[in-house]
Amino acid sequence: MVPVNKLLSTANAIIFINCPISVGILPVIWFEENIKLSKLVSWPILVGSCPSNWLAENAYNYNLVNYYYHRQKPNKAIQHLVSVQFTNINYNLDSKVLLLKIYFETDEDEALDHLINAFRVYLQRNKLIANKKHKRYYNLFRLTSKLTKVYRGLPYNSKEKNKTLINNLKGQIEKSKAIVSKKWLLEQLESIKV
Repeated sequence: MVPVNKLLSTANAIIFINCPISVGILPVIWFEENIKLSKLVSWPILVGSCPSNWLAENAYNYNLVNYYYHRQKPNKAIQHLVSVQFTNINYNLDSKVLLLKIYFETDEDEALDHLINAFRVYLQRNKLIANKKHKRYYNLFRLTSKLTKVYRGLPYNSKEKNKTLINNLKGQIEKSKAIVSKKWLLEQLESIKV
């Protein structure tokens, strides 16, 4: 049995592993070790009657997806994403965000278009998502769609038009208060060479 103080620190590690900003701050070895430890945690103490093996395995796979994405290993991230069971709405939403980022960053245009359209329908149909959360995710996918259109139009537009489109989109992103991964969107926009 894992001591309670170790159990709590391991549980905190799982929360921090899911936080993208922490991946850049703490050493990679710390994450690798804590992801492995997450499978050993006695989960029923923390979450009631959920089966510990299933919950630990699901958290483990989700954490690996996040970890591999931040280590710029998109194929491994997608490989582990298949193993995540979306019984928790947050796993589902955040996994879609990671998939969106992977598809955008790897220029998987067709897959990205399908994901954006499917996610739009998912948000419209799912009544369990709170309005604020709905708006935050909707804005990410809507603005990523606009970003994709700007990016794809670069070779066909004049330099001035591209600069105008980029500045307009940047203004929309910066004005938006309710948005998931705002920093990521701005980084992607800044990386576009005109």
